[in-house]
Amino acid sequence: MSNQTNSVKQNILDWCNEEKIQCVDNGNANQQFIWYVDIDVNHIIFHQMVNYPDRITIQAQIDIPKEKQGCLENDKNKKSDLLLKLETLATIFRVSVKFIENDEHILIRVRPFKPHYSSTMTKVEFLEYRERMSNIKSTLENHLFIAIGNEFQLQQNQQSQPDASDVGIL
Repeated sequence: MSNQTNSVKQNILDWCNEEKIQCVDNGNANQQFIWYVDIDVNHIIFHQMVNYPDRITIQAQIDIPKEKQGCLENDKNKKSDLLLKLETLATIFRVSVKFIENDEHILIRVRPFKPHYSSTMTKVEFLEYRERMSNIKSTLENHLFIAIGNEFQLQQNQQSQPDASDVGIL
Protein backbone atom coordinates (compact mmCIF):
# COMPACT_ATOMS: atom_id res chain seq x y z
CA MET A 1 0.00 0.00 0.00
CA SER A 2 1.18 3.48 -0.74
CA ASN A 3 1.62 6.21 1.84
CA GLN A 4 -1.39 8.03 0.40
CA THR A 5 -3.55 4.93 0.86
CA ASN A 6 -2.35 4.56 4.42
CA SER A 7 -2.98 8.24 5.18
CA VAL A 8 -6.55 8.17 3.80
CA LYS A 9 -7.33 5.08 5.81
CA GLN A 10 -5.70 6.55 8.91
CA ASN A 11 -7.67 9.78 8.43
CA ILE A 12 -10.93 7.82 8.38
CA LEU A 13 -9.96 5.91 11.52
CA ASP A 14 -8.92 9.17 13.23
CA TRP A 15 -12.13 10.95 12.21
CA CYS A 16 -14.21 8.07 13.56
CA ASN A 17 -12.28 8.23 16.82
CA GLU A 18 -12.71 12.02 17.09
CA GLU A 19 -16.46 11.78 16.43
CA LYS A 20 -16.87 8.71 18.66
CA ILE A 21 -18.09 6.62 15.73
CA GLN A 22 -17.56 2.94 16.31
CA CYS A 23 -15.36 1.41 13.61
CA VAL A 24 -13.14 -1.60 13.01
CA ASP A 25 -10.13 -1.77 10.70
CA ASN A 26 -10.56 -5.00 8.77
CA GLY A 27 -7.35 -4.65 6.83
CA ASN A 28 -7.14 -6.89 3.79
CA ALA A 29 -9.94 -9.23 4.80
CA ASN A 30 -11.34 -9.18 1.26
CA GLN A 31 -9.24 -9.50 -1.89
CA GLN A 32 -11.46 -7.04 -3.82
CA PHE A 33 -10.32 -4.19 -1.63
CA ILE A 34 -6.96 -2.76 -0.68
CA TRP A 35 -8.47 -2.00 2.71
CA TYR A 36 -11.80 -1.49 4.33
CA VAL A 37 -13.10 -0.06 7.56
CA ASP A 38 -16.43 -1.07 9.09
CA ILE A 39 -18.15 2.09 10.26
CA ASP A 40 -20.88 1.56 12.86
CA VAL A 41 -19.52 -1.97 12.81
CA ASN A 42 -20.92 -4.34 10.18
CA HIS A 43 -23.33 -1.80 8.76
CA ILE A 44 -21.35 0.63 6.63
CA ILE A 45 -18.01 -0.11 5.02
CA PHE A 46 -15.53 2.36 3.54
CA HIS A 47 -13.16 0.67 1.15
CA GLN A 48 -10.57 1.28 -1.51
CA MET A 49 -10.83 -1.02 -4.49
CA VAL A 50 -7.82 -2.81 -5.94
CA ASN A 51 -8.68 -1.83 -9.54
CA TYR A 52 -9.14 1.86 -8.68
CA PRO A 53 -6.62 2.77 -5.96
CA ASP A 54 -7.27 6.51 -6.39
CA ARG A 55 -10.90 6.12 -5.29
CA ILE A 56 -12.71 5.08 -2.19
CA THR A 57 -16.34 4.18 -1.90
CA ILE A 58 -18.79 3.30 0.79
CA GLN A 59 -21.08 0.31 1.02
CA ALA A 60 -24.00 -0.40 3.32
CA GLN A 61 -25.26 -3.91 3.96
CA ILE A 62 -28.75 -4.98 4.93
CA ASP A 63 -28.92 -8.56 6.13
CA ILE A 64 -32.32 -10.25 6.12
CA PRO A 65 -32.22 -13.48 8.14
CA LYS A 66 -34.28 -16.43 6.93
CA GLU A 67 -36.82 -16.15 9.76
CA LYS A 68 -37.71 -12.58 8.70
CA GLN A 69 -38.21 -13.45 5.07
CA GLY A 70 -40.42 -16.48 5.66
CA CYS A 71 -43.60 -14.77 4.51
CA LEU A 72 -41.99 -14.00 1.14
CA GLU A 73 -40.61 -17.47 0.53
CA ASN A 74 -43.95 -18.93 -0.53
CA ASP A 75 -44.60 -16.35 -3.24
CA LYS A 76 -41.68 -15.59 -5.55
CA ASN A 77 -43.73 -12.91 -7.36
CA LYS A 78 -44.21 -10.93 -4.14
CA LYS A 79 -40.53 -11.28 -3.35
CA SER A 80 -39.54 -10.11 -6.84
CA ASP A 81 -41.97 -7.20 -6.57
CA LEU A 82 -40.48 -6.15 -3.23
CA LEU A 83 -36.92 -6.31 -4.56
CA LEU A 84 -37.95 -4.29 -7.63
CA LYS A 85 -39.46 -1.61 -5.37
CA LEU A 86 -36.21 -1.46 -3.39
CA GLU A 87 -34.23 -1.08 -6.62
CA THR A 88 -36.54 1.73 -7.73
CA LEU A 89 -36.14 3.49 -4.39
CA ALA A 90 -32.36 3.03 -4.58
CA THR A 91 -32.32 4.64 -8.03
CA ILE A 92 -34.08 7.69 -6.60
CA PHE A 93 -31.26 7.96 -4.03
CA ARG A 94 -28.66 7.48 -6.80
CA VAL A 95 -27.24 4.28 -5.36
CA SER A 96 -26.99 0.77 -6.72
CA VAL A 97 -28.29 -2.28 -4.92
CA LYS A 98 -27.09 -5.83 -5.30
CA PHE A 99 -29.03 -8.77 -3.89
CA ILE A 100 -27.05 -11.78 -2.74
CA GLU A 101 -29.16 -14.73 -1.68
CA ASN A 102 -28.09 -17.95 -0.01
CA ASP A 103 -29.77 -20.55 2.18
CA GLU A 104 -29.54 -18.48 5.35
CA HIS A 105 -29.81 -14.82 4.34
CA ILE A 106 -30.59 -12.26 1.73
CA LEU A 107 -27.84 -9.68 1.78
CA ILE A 108 -28.52 -6.32 0.16
CA ARG A 109 -25.46 -4.26 -0.70
CA VAL A 110 -26.03 -0.57 -1.29
CA ARG A 111 -23.34 1.50 -2.97
CA PRO A 112 -23.32 5.03 -4.46
CA PHE A 113 -22.89 5.24 -8.23
CA LYS A 114 -20.04 7.70 -7.91
CA PRO A 115 -16.91 6.88 -5.86
CA HIS A 116 -14.97 9.60 -4.09
CA TYR A 117 -11.39 10.46 -5.02
CA SER A 118 -9.40 9.52 -1.96
CA SER A 119 -6.78 12.24 -2.26
CA THR A 120 -9.36 14.99 -1.80
CA MET A 121 -11.59 13.63 0.96
CA THR A 122 -11.98 15.92 3.94
CA LYS A 123 -13.44 15.13 7.34
CA VAL A 124 -16.64 17.02 6.50
CA GLU A 125 -17.04 15.05 3.25
CA PHE A 126 -16.41 11.81 5.10
CA LEU A 127 -19.07 12.64 7.71
CA GLU A 128 -21.56 13.74 5.03
CA TYR A 129 -20.85 10.61 2.97
CA ARG A 130 -21.32 8.38 6.02
CA GLU A 131 -24.49 10.17 7.13
CA ARG A 132 -26.01 10.02 3.65
CA MET A 133 -25.36 6.30 3.37
CA SER A 134 -26.69 5.69 6.89
CA ASN A 135 -29.92 7.49 6.01
CA ILE A 136 -30.33 5.63 2.72
CA LYS A 137 -29.69 2.31 4.46
CA SER A 138 -32.25 3.13 7.16
CA THR A 139 -34.85 4.17 4.60
CA LEU A 140 -34.38 0.99 2.56
CA GLU A 141 -34.51 -1.13 5.73
CA ASN A 142 -37.70 0.59 6.85
CA HIS A 143 -39.41 0.01 3.50
CA LEU A 144 -38.22 -3.57 3.45
CA PHE A 145 -39.36 -4.47 6.95
CA ILE A 146 -42.68 -2.63 6.59
CA ALA A 147 -43.37 -4.64 3.43
CA ILE A 148 -42.40 -7.89 5.15
CA GLY A 149 -44.58 -6.98 8.15
CA ASN A 150 -47.54 -6.11 5.91
CA GLU A 151 -47.18 -9.39 4.05
CA PHE A 152 -47.00 -11.31 7.31
CA GLN A 153 -50.16 -9.56 8.59
CA LEU A 154 -51.98 -10.28 5.32
CA GLN A 155 -51.10 -13.96 5.61
CA GLN A 156 -52.28 -14.03 9.23
CA ASN A 157 -55.60 -12.42 8.26
CA GLN A 158 -56.14 -14.90 5.43
CA GLN A 159 -55.51 -17.83 7.76
CA SER A 160 -57.94 -16.55 10.39
CA GLN A 161 -60.87 -15.91 8.00
CA PRO A 162 -63.37 -18.76 7.68
CA ASP A 163 -63.46 -20.62 4.41
CA ALA A 164 -66.64 -20.05 2.33
CA SER A 165 -67.29 -23.81 2.27
CA ASP A 166 -67.47 -23.82 6.09
CA VAL A 167 -70.47 -21.50 6.15
CA GLY A 168 -73.69 -23.45 6.66
CA ILE A 169 -76.97 -22.69 4.97
CA LEU A 170 -79.83 -21.90 7.33
